Amino acid sequence: MRVLVACPRPPRYDGKGDQLRAAHILRALSQHHEVTVVAPRRRAGECADVPASVRLEEVDVGLAARTASIAGSALSGAPGQIGWFRPRTLRRAVAALAPAHDMVVFVTTRAYVPSLDAPSVIDHIDALSLNASNRAAARRLGVMRAAWAVEAKRMARFEKAVAAGTTAQIVCSPVDADHLPAEPPLVVIQPPLEMNGGPHPAGGTRDIDLIFTGNMRYPPNARAAARLTQEIAPLVSARRATRTLVVGRDATSVPDSPYVERVADVPSIAPYLRRSKVLAAPISGGTGVPSKVLDAALAGAAVVLSEEANSSLGFSPAAVTVARTPDEFADIIVRLLDDEELRRSSVEALQRELRRFDIAHFTRDYDSVLRRAGG
Repeated sequence: MRVLVACPRPPRYDGKGDQLRAAHILRALSQHHEVTVVAPRRRAGECADVPASVRLEEVDVGLAARTASIAGSALSGAPGQIGWFRPRTLRRAVAALAPAHDMVVFVTTRAYVPSLDAPSVIDHIDALSLNASNRAAARRLGVMRAAWAVEAKRMARFEKAVAAGTTAQIVCSPVDADHLPAEPPLVVIQPPLEMNGGPHPAGGTRDIDLIFTGNMRYPPNARAAARLTQEIAPLVSARRATRTLVVGRDATSVPDSPYVERVADVPSIAPYLRRSKVLAAPISGGTGVPSKVLDAALAGAAVVLSEEANSSLGFSPAAVTVARTPDEFADIIVRLLDDEELRRSSVEALQRELRRFDIAHFTRDYDSVLRRAGG
């Protein structure tokens, strides 16, 4: 099958969520199909993770084109982010390439172009309308809260129109699936893990007791990090000496705490996870799948997370422990740190469940959706 993949940003393993998803999609589809990817042209020095067998079509998307597109979205009632990510130059490129392909895969609704001469599949990744609603709820300023509330309503209408114009829908988690149009039926395909070499064992040199990782410019991560530093870490430190780190982009924006070290903008988070005993993920109000949990599990850390975070992952009680309050988080963290055998058994159970995230499963499931959509 000849497949065209349309992306709002260049595919990158070290990029944002849609860029990582696009890189995984290209790797999966290139094993069985003839694939072309169309995306905005990379900035100077920026890379694109595209398999050698995949044809890359880059489109010049300048600030003027994006600005004009946003203005057009405002007048038409479309979401602002659709205007920014899908200017006319990108839409025209997708429309021109589509007739030579048997299928078009859109990576998020931000890349969607209607009325093409080929059947299409939309990978929402997550529900952008829910994301906007969560951002509205998190804003204190009335102007920003109102702006995000409007964006959420517009995005919900846009998602409905996109669903009506596509042959199949894919999403990362059942939580997001519940907030998207039900037809055509949504297929949940969770993000894959690179399992080369297998998971890291729970032992080894682990000099970091407790860790939280992520991009702190993303509001749910910033709130979770603040909850850890201000509410959970003090309770843990009152009961035992504990080294706690918050690591990730813009980590120094997290409120300062005598109980927590902040490590910002590191080249890779993986080395920190391989040195950690426990990952705490007190996440609320996010969308998609918290990849930080999967990365920590693969690195051999035990995981304590919120009920909301686990609802998108579906791990068993043997593999992870769900906590609801700061006291519950602290109690579980202290038990895992004090009882090495308990921590080891939890890690082993979690790593057994990671097998369903192997990229071979992702490839099989994605290929199955495309073949059904293509008849």
